[in-house]
Amino acid sequence: MRTLLLTLGIFILGLNTVQAQEFGIYQVTITNLTNGQPMTQPALMVHHDSFSLFTLGEESSEGLKVLAKDGATQPLEIELSTVPTVYNFVSGTEVIPPKGGSVNIIFLGTTNTVLSMASMLGTTNDAFIGARGLSLDLQPGEQSEYLLTVYDAGAEENNESCAVISGPPCNNHSVDTATNEGFVHIHPGLTFIGDLDPLVHAFASIAAKLTLLRAQ
Repeated sequence: MRTLLLTLGIFILGLNTVQAQEFGIYQVTITNLTNGQPMTQPALMVHHDSFSLFTLGEESSEGLKVLAKDGATQPLEIELSTVPTVYNFVSGTEVIPPKGGSVNIIFLGTTNTVLSMASMLGTTNDAFIGARGLSLDLQPGEQSEYLLTVYDAGAEENNESCAVISGPPCNNHSVDTATNEGFVHIHPGLTFIGDLDPLVHAFASIAAKLTLLRAQ
């Protein structure tokens, strides 16, 4: 309940009076569809549809780079706090385990705003699942489902070496590769040129499911 009330305060500060009177309570459920990739605590953003968390073929923001390389959400939250069209930022508190693990996050929105989210695939250089501009135009009790693609933030070379991977079993945080691609693109998948286990860490291009429910 403490988190929900804090979210309400942040959200109303970012909206005009009419929008604030129309807010609804939403729940997002994110399910990990991979066999062995933990997903870091997700970052959720409620925003105007003119904002985009990332654009394919363009460089990712510094906050998104940190999230994709190390799973940390705070730099992205600080970065977006200065963006007037981003009204609310909610960070999950739990890692999403593989093989069908899921988390639920409650947040506030309005029917004329949209939702974006990102979460790192932990045992990769800089892969993340992402969603952009999901409509919150739902009636109470109505829900939508989305399958989430794996993107590459372009912030690190995909050398697949444990020496520069933050997730288990590597656990080497805040260590970067010397080179990177420099732009966001669809992740090509692991090729196992490094020291990751193909039987554990391989993943498909669709790695998660997002269920969006308007609760009230």
